[in-house]
Formats: sequence, C-alpha cells, structure tokens
Amino acid sequence: MLLFYPNTCICHDFHDQMLDLKNSLSHTLTKYYPFAGRHAKSAPTFVDCNDHGTDFIEAYTDSTLSKFFQTTQNEDLDKLFPYDRTWNYSNRTGHDLQSDNVIPLAIKVTRFQCNGLAMAVSLSHKIADAYSLIRFITDWAKMMLKNMTYEAPLEPLFLSVQNTNISFSRSLQVSNDCVTRRFIFHNTKILALKRKVNAMSAQSGQHIPNPTRVEVVICLCGFPINLIDFGWGSPIKATVPGNLMKNSFVFMDAPNGEGIEVLACLKNKDMDVIQRDSELLSFADTCVGMVNIEP
Repeated sequence: MLLFYPNTCICHDFHDQMLDLKNSLSHTLTKYYPFAGRHAKSAPTFVDCNDHGTDFIEAYTDSTLSKFFQTTQNEDLDKLFPYDRTWNYSNRTGHDLQSDNVIPLAIKVTRFQCNGLAMAVSLSHKIADAYSLIRFITDWAKMMLKNMTYEAPLEPLFLSVQNTNISFSRSLQVSNDCVTRRFIFHNTKILALKRKVNAMSAQSGQHIPNPTRVEVVICLCGFPINLIDFGWGSPIKATVPGNLMKNSFVFMDAPNGEGIEVLACLKNKDMDVIQRDSELLSFADTCVGMVNIEP
C-alpha cells in the first residue's frame, strides 16, 4: 500500500515526524505481533512470533510531489518501497540475509523536495490479505493520534490454521508483457452509466430498476484508505504499486469520494485497445502518470 501526503506545515521537523512514526509503530506492533516475526522464505507453515521487528527505511528525493505525479506510471511506484519490494515479491527480496526467513513487514518513508511524503508499506501476502494491511495501517495512524484524540484499544484477531503450507509463487507471477493503467469513473459518469444499464436491462427483459455502483462498475470499494490520517490530514493519493497480475483489476474509492478508481492490468496490445475505446472513455477518465486527464 502506498500513501502520499502533501506538506501541510503541521509538522515542521522531519526528524521528529519520523520519531513519532517509529514510536507509534512500535506500540502498534505489540498488538500486531505476527507482523514483527518471521516466516520461511518458501512454503511457510507458521509464523515465528519472535519480536525481531520490522524494517523502517527513510529516504529523500529532489522531486516534488507534483512533478512525480505527472511523470510516474504505476509500474514506477515499486522504487518507493523497501528493496523495490511489494507484496507479490516477498519470496524474492527483503528476506533476512542471515537465514532463510522473510521479514513480513517493511516500511519506507520518502520525503519529497516540497516536504510531502510517500509512505510505502509492504506486508507479505502469505500471512495477511489487503484488508488486514489496511486495518493495520489505519490502527497505526490511530495509535499515532492516540495522545490527541483516539483512545480506543487496538485488539486485532489472528486466526491460526493447522497444517497449512502456503506456497503460491506461481499464481502471483507478474507478466512482463503487461501494463497497469488507471481509469477514474467520476460520480456524475457513474450516474449516467446507471441510467444506461437501467435502459439496457429493461430492453433485455431482466430489468434492474436501481442498479448500484457495484452493479454498474463491479467494484469492491469501501476500504477507508483515503481517510488514513497520521496527524497530517488525509492522503492526497492512496494506491497499490507495480504491475498487477495479468488480466486483473483493482477497484478503489477515488480521492475525496469523487467516484471509483480502477487499476487494470492487461497485455500491452489489449490495453491499447481499451485506451482507445470511445464508449468506455465516455464514462471513464484516462490517466497520464498519476494525474487524471478528462476528455
């Protein structure tokens, strides 16, 4: 998961900002203790909850957030992660060099020239899913704010399964001949799409009188990733990095609740066709880099 925060002038000292992040992370990991453990690099059957901790890396770039958004495609976002490591590469890099163990959680915070931040959080998909990752980051942010506004305890629930052998390296391979691109369905366009689906369903004899946006865009939204506040306000951008698996799609709420953002990973030739589809583009905005381009 990747979160971008602008310079809000709330925190004037980067060193103090990072110290607060590390302290709140340390406290959060006492509740999410498996994330501070280790698991085997290949086909793990258990997590060793040994409290060896996680990696936290600080970096700096001389680019501004604005320039970065204008020139970056989704596959370029991996460089913001520790060891260029995202969830689907946890088998290959970022493991404990002293053994065959994987450090399941790694974090990298990059400060931009404008003092904006990119926070990249990588969690091994072999021990947690996307919802668990978002819940962890949300609770980390709440722990950061605990002294100011948030007092509820963090009590995540961990489920254990006997005799489990988790090995899915083949199924998570990313194809080299694919690209991932972003499309934004604004709320006004979703309303128009609802009307079209309504009319088409009536003509087909299978009338859907009031289709939801789930039905018209087939989305799994609702995760509050655009509201994760560490004390600097909400992120201006929240996304997942890199190329996805071939022929896969990720649906997220667009920033500021303005609609739905879709990440699509297709073969290059198929993506060329999609990006020229006039009917699709009448409802969705294509994106150059991380910036929306309205037709």
